[in-house]
Amino acid sequence: AIIKPYMVFSAILLVVALAKSRTAIRNEIRTPFLLCMILAAGLFVVDLCNGLLAASIAQHILFCLVVSCGFIYVMQTDVKKELGEILTVMSMAAIGYGIVFCVAWMLFSSGVTDFGVYAPDRADAGMVLRYADMNSGEYAISYRLRGFYNDPNPLMCMFVLPLAFAMLSLLKRDAESLGKVESIVTIAISLACAYFTNSRMALLICLLVILVALLFYAVITKRVALFVLLAAMSVAMLAVMTLSNVFPGVYDAIEAHFGYRSSFGDEYGRGNIWATNLSLVWNGPLFAGFGRNQIHYVSSLGAPCHNTWLEWICGDGLIVGMLGVYLFLFSPLACHLGGLGSKVVMGRGLDVLSASFVVGHLSILLILSVVDFVSNTYLIFVTLLVYAAR
Repeated sequence: AIIKPYMVFSAILLVVALAKSRTAIRNEIRTPFLLCMILAAGLFVVDLCNGLLAASIAQHILFCLVVSCGFIYVMQTDVKKELGEILTVMSMAAIGYGIVFCVAWMLFSSGVTDFGVYAPDRADAGMVLRYADMNSGEYAISYRLRGFYNDPNPLMCMFVLPLAFAMLSLLKRDAESLGKVESIVTIAISLACAYFTNSRMALLICLLVILVALLFYAVITKRVALFVLLAAMSVAMLAVMTLSNVFPGVYDAIEAHFGYRSSFGDEYGRGNIWATNLSLVWNGPLFAGFGRNQIHYVSSLGAPCHNTWLEWICGDGLIVGMLGVYLFLFSPLACHLGGLGSKVVMGRGLDVLSASFVVGHLSILLILSVVDFVSNTYLIFVTLLVYAAR
């Protein structure tokens, strides 16, 4: 079933808006709304070109449904005034879901595999997934927290924005900061869930969120010495994780924990998967694509794109796919750059809410660069909030 609580809530908002005649499209989201209408029409054309594949049509309908719910929400929300409340609600949701996920992991660790705790296969229901990864031609088995998703990687999309908000709220108190206790709990639960996913990207993103939050704090408070120190620490930590000859002990520990997993350049690593799938669409149906989530049927590796932005191109072709990438990647990035630039030009300092929003959203974009999830709710809703907050 795909009926989610936010869909029901959006339907209620739509009924209320119709009853009160509050259906006007605000100026901030008028252009994205028009482009999304064009994108929806393009997805229909793509499905016609690909022979109306049922699986692709279903994915496109789901995407359009999520986008519609997102527009209904932002049309009824004054994002500029209510951003603090939005981030607080997201943080409380992260705490609630995180507690459920952590309990599920502890139950699994205690030997409980019933009641939706354990999923022996990706298609089964369960919050802890038995994960098979190809390594040197053999399957390596691990167990990873995935929550309510099919894959562990997108789970962190619900935690990174609250994590950034909690970190900055602890560092710099203002009227709309998250409370100290709530901030500490949010950070602890977010990091625990990241660890239980056993996802390299999740752990890396959490580290980046913490470091960038500290850097933002140094900029906000104009502490140049702290900024320089944190920048040096970031470079040092990167060196520790990557230079095996200089720091063999730390590198060996990382290798021991993740060594059974495919690396970027392996046959089944993401680098090879991206190159293989991109070459297929480049030398094949460049303008129509293969249909959403269909490329694994024609790839010699039998693998999906493992990249949301590449999935747009491979699934929906160059024209429609690039429109999707523009709407949900390039244009929001330009909004962030424009917003930060205007604050600098106007001589206004960065505030906790704006900094948290930027860091969290950029983290979501990075997470989705290693998993194909075009209809991810957090990606779509937060992107529309970016447009509405301009």
